[in-house]
Amino acid sequence: YKEGDEALNWYAVIFGSLDVQVSNTDKVNDVETVCTLGVGTAFGESVLGSGSHSHSIVTQEPCTLLRVKRLDFQDLWSQKSHLMQEIVANCYDSKAVVAAGGGKLREQQSGSLSGSRKGSLEEESNHINDSVDNYHNMSLINTEIPENEPMSPLFRVGWTIRSVIMHSTPQLIRDRKYHLPLPTLYHKCIIGSELIDWILNVTTNTPVRVHSRGQAAAMCQVLLEGQVLIQVTTESQSTTPGADEIQPQFQDRYLLYRFCFDQQIDAVVTTEDKRIAESELMQSLSSLAQLAPDAILRLILRKPPQKRTDEEIESVFEELLHIKALSHLSNSVKKELAAVIAFESHLKKGTIR
Repeated sequence: YKEGDEALNWYAVIFGSLDVQVSNTDKVNDVETVCTLGVGTAFGESVLGSGSHSHSIVTQEPCTLLRVKRLDFQDLWSQKSHLMQEIVANCYDSKAVVAAGGGKLREQQSGSLSGSRKGSLEEESNHINDSVDNYHNMSLINTEIPENEPMSPLFRVGWTIRSVIMHSTPQLIRDRKYHLPLPTLYHKCIIGSELIDWILNVTTNTPVRVHSRGQAAAMCQVLLEGQVLIQVTTESQSTTPGADEIQPQFQDRYLLYRFCFDQQIDAVVTTEDKRIAESELMQSLSSLAQLAPDAILRLILRKPPQKRTDEEIESVFEELLHIKALSHLSNSVKKELAAVIAFESHLKKGTIR
């Protein structure tokens, strides 16, 4: 989303803040930040025309956005423009805009969802973002809990689960041979279906309610999305999924996965590790169970619209009811948006949207 670029998408902000910048001259560095967009704002109204952007949008911090492609937005506008006037107002006039150099956006962020469900899309996207950013900033990940710097919450959950598995059922995480397209040995992997079996078994007769294999797979999806769990093989090839695959879905079948802690080194789970991990296991699994529905929602939002089922569209619609940036829209418009809206997450400050 750079000044002068063709307008291709419309966006709503559900977490984070972004600067609106304009160029005073043709020089690359001669830009001025005119305002900051917070949670509850929308931008990209240029999609209603055929021109280019009159400004650039740059992330000020990790951000989560909802995106609608130009043609989809134009189609919806042609049918229901009378119900959509407020969300295409000039972004400079938005009530959630903060003037450049002034104030913080925490008040808008804290009140951005009207729903009370714990683990909302907005709150937990931040949780995932922090975990992923932490992963990329660690030069060497090991299985010991750092003494002076605690792990991020999601990585702590992954460490706990891996430590318990390694101590109680070490045969689940081991070197494995996979035969597509050629027999290849993969280091320290666990089979997707066996991880599901383990979760169901360990939560039997416990306060943590895991009702189905689908729910357990959704819990694993949280770890996969946060890069705590890495997909090693796909159904058709024996190599790690490529960068062009936006977000793999955790599969309850014979596919290989690896905990990120096993990417670089081998480490023995000590008796003290076992004691700590076992004491935290139920809390960790409970956290995953709370995060699971939103991980599946994000997965749906990353799917091409034409591949979404009616049930998935209904799930998206129910979440859109609580998005502040869309609060002015009627339910009929939100229903239409549910079929075409997509999810974007930007982990670093300074990304030109």
